[in-house]
Amino acid sequence: MGFPWPVASQMYMFSNGGLIHAKELVAASEAIPIYLKFREGIAYPLGGFGRLSETLGERCKELGVEFLMKTRVEKINIKGTEVTGVSVKGGGDFEAPIVVSDAVIQATVLKLAEEKYFDKSYVSWVKQLFQAWGLRAAIIYSASRC
Repeated sequence: MGFPWPVASQMYMFSNGGLIHAKELVAASEAIPIYLKFREGIAYPLGGFGRLSETLGERCKELGVEFLMKTRVEKINIKGTEVTGVSVKGGGDFEAPIVVSDAVIQATVLKLAEEKYFDKSYVSWVKQLFQAWGLRAAIIYSASRC
């Protein structure tokens, strides 16, 4: 028996955005209890998820982090085994010992950083991943920092 569309659409959104999986990959027996906890206010930040991001951004700025909004990264620059920064569309290189990418992992590994810098088994694993709507980030450290 299917769920009424308003319930089903809410569960689809929650499974994609909250559980970071496509709706086809999340069992209702897993999603419903977690969804009910969110409705009760458990595991929901005061001020909402947007406030969580704002607080994190404010603290990063206090620590000297610079955010470039609406700036397309064309390449993650790597020299040997060291991350050196990024190159952005329209020209410009920014040096950084750590790069945080919020592009999907496939784009980060296969295009921005280039697969030649990763172990072949890891590249194979990345290529077979199923892309969902969920939150995503990849942090690439210089080998000397690992």
